[in-house]
Amino acid sequence: MVKWYHRAGDITAATQVYSGLNLDTRNNTVSPITVPPGYGHLKYITSNIGIDAAITADAGNLFVLKLSGDAMTDGDQEILIGCLSTSETGTSVTDLLMAKPAFVLPTNIYVEPGQKLDMSALYMGTDTGSQIVTASLGFAPGRGGSPIQYRTRGDSHTAATDVYEALETKPDTNAGTGGYEAPGGSQMINRLITGAVLNADADTIIAIQTWTAEISGDAVGNNAQEIAVQSLGADEGGGTVTATHNIIFNPAIVPAEVPLNQGLPFSISMAYKGTDLGTPFVACTAEIVCRPRSVR
Repeated sequence: MVKWYHRAGDITAATQVYSGLNLDTRNNTVSPITVPPGYGHLKYITSNIGIDAAITADAGNLFVLKLSGDAMTDGDQEILIGCLSTSETGTSVTDLLMAKPAFVLPTNIYVEPGQKLDMSALYMGTDTGSQIVTASLGFAPGRGGSPIQYRTRGDSHTAATDVYEALETKPDTNAGTGGYEAPGGSQMINRLITGAVLNADADTIIAIQTWTAEISGDAVGNNAQEIAVQSLGADEGGGTVTATHNIIFNPAIVPAEVPLNQGLPFSISMAYKGTDLGTPFVACTAEIVCRPRSVR
């Protein structure tokens, strides 16, 4: 049986600065989540993102959820949960409606029953206005098998077409830079969660990029693995530009199942094939499966 806890937050901080998700659906400020007794793992994460004010044109956001606190058995976990691009529209456009389902991530993050869990979120990229993030956590009894940990990096992609560029910037601006590392007990990179958004006015319209992730480094025995992850494109609007709209979409989740040597570094690089669209912002969360452990 799963027990659900829901939190929301308004992000007014600058880029790459975490804001707490400490509101309920009635806009009341609430305390951190207490993991219920006997519930030893987080089984599901669902989330939504949005903008609730005037929008900055030609910018992009990649949203990261952080789980922290004494309840986190393996420390803080940072996960890419949403992508947002804003673009200009013509004078003939008065309403642009959109809808998307929640981002849903089945997982198995070990947690400590009875302990506190904090939720916070940030965006990487250019400030687009006032962002909203909501997230729900579904806890289940016991440990549920092999634990999962997450490592996230992102960067502006300045390389030309067909050239890999490593992701080295950590989500929190105060955390600095550096590649990925395989935590203790690592067995494999199970999946990649990736996002690419335009973070400036497109240099070219009516063009498409196809993006590929490359996993390399000591932790994978220097045996580089390349995986197609998503596409990104720019189309043409109509009339003189006077308005702005936003497009919200879920990150791509692709299988990897790449073996890891624990305690060693690895790199995830991104490259696109196609036409230069300006300066995309890209991010990738590595979902790492570790060896199972018993409940304390």
